[in-house]
Amino acid sequence: MSRFMKNWVVGIFTLTLILTVVTAEAEAFQVHKLEKSYEAWLCLQKYTIRGIYYQPLPDEGKPLLVLVHGATYGKWMWEVPGYSWADYFVAQHGYPVLAIDCLGYGESSHPNGDILIPRLQGAFSEAVSPPDQAGG
Repeated sequence: MSRFMKNWVVGIFTLTLILTVVTAEAEAFQVHKLEKSYEAWLCLQKYTIRGIYYQPLPDEGKPLLVLVHGATYGKWMWEVPGYSWADYFVAQHGYPVLAIDCLGYGESSHPNGDILIPRLQGAFSEAVSPPDQAGG
């Protein structure tokens, strides 16, 4: 075996070992999933925003990350098998995460589309607070 091949094999082995150690350290948090719902009022009607709260264990007091989907998606888009943002932020980095279904999407309320302007979506987003403060 040539010197180049030996160095290449040693380099690949070292890289594999480093990636294995980094991956093992990155999975330092267990994930506890909770279904959550938040109530908000608009035009004398109550609407519900539903989401999933991912709590890292142990909790290191990191700030809550709220994942809000785009048009035609839902909270499911953050946990696609093989490519999970929820897993990335929670299991690997220890951030608590709340992934919500915006009004008119998924399991949240589906009010008349005429009232779903960006300003009102923002008002409903303010109704979502960290689960330990929401009481819900």
